[in-house]
Amino acid sequence: MLNLASDYLQKKGISLYALNTSNKLGDYADVMQKSGYQIFHIPISNRLKFIIHFYSFLKKEKFDVVHIHPEKYKLLIALIAKLASVGIITTTVHSVFGGLFKGAKLRNFKIKRWIARNILGVTFIAISPSVKEIEEEILSNPTELVPNWTDETKFFPAKSEEEKQMLRKELGIHENSLVIISVGSCIPIKNQKDIITCTHQLISKNYNIIYLLVGDGPLRQSYEEYAKQLGIEQYVRFVGQSNKVRDLLIASDVFVMTSKYEGLGNSLLEALYCGLPAIVYNVYGLRDLVEDSKNGFVIETNPDMLADKLEILYNNEILRKQFGANGYEYVKKEYNMKTSLDKMIQVYEGKK
Repeated sequence: MLNLASDYLQKKGISLYALNTSNKLGDYADVMQKSGYQIFHIPISNRLKFIIHFYSFLKKEKFDVVHIHPEKYKLLIALIAKLASVGIITTTVHSVFGGLFKGAKLRNFKIKRWIARNILGVTFIAISPSVKEIEEEILSNPTELVPNWTDETKFFPAKSEEEKQMLRKELGIHENSLVIISVGSCIPIKNQKDIITCTHQLISKNYNIIYLLVGDGPLRQSYEEYAKQLGIEQYVRFVGQSNKVRDLLIASDVFVMTSKYEGLGNSLLEALYCGLPAIVYNVYGLRDLVEDSKNGFVIETNPDMLADKLEILYNNEILRKQFGANGYEYVKKEYNMKTSLDKMIQVYEGKK
């Protein structure tokens, strides 16, 4: 997202710097440097050395704004920026942390938020309505909403029905199959096992279904074994990591996301930009993007209900197209990069 934003920010007269605090600089540093960021590397593993070097770095460069991303080091980096007399200190909240914690951990989070906001003058930015809701209602932490965005040059609807069928042919998928797709790591939070269960239910009813599971991770092997146990391994395709996600989305009919929670479902956002209808669980970060019965279905955490909604879309191509068109129009308006960056710039200029 930072890389996508670089041209627009520079046209607005903003000079771009990125500080890497890990032990190694990382391969993506070259990509960001080519897009206009000046890259600096100060490892945070040696805390005292980091404090000294980062403070000196801020004093030397005289930054107008320091924007903090790592949740773990928010307070430390904000404190150093405050001591270095940086005028605007901002931070992005990427997940619904406050909704996950209880007891002492929650109180600790609230105290840290209060210190950052009231003593260090940090402005908090939420990436989605869900994040904003949690920060304000549970953590008593006011935020500015600056929605995430995606690359509209990489994710966009099928140019024609011919493009869709061509991609299906390349994947060896029959044109009459209903293709459902999920994109995400095979980890407990993403919960793709429910989609495999749902696929089994529909196959048992003789529905012509293919499920593309795009992503890899520690649960992939157990999911593959589960599909074999159900006898549907030929209907569940484990695609793994892919650099052709749009092609896979365009070849599909319905996007499904069964996460237990999200800050914002970026893969869902990409699917909506590709014009797919979506079925999602009624959880933080997913219900932000899908309005029930408008651009998809928002359902409770239940594979039986998921199967019911997929049956509806299986039998109604017109509804699938209508949901897909509505979703595309919605994200183009509400999760637009330029609109979000204009909001971000207002925060940077102290005009929030």
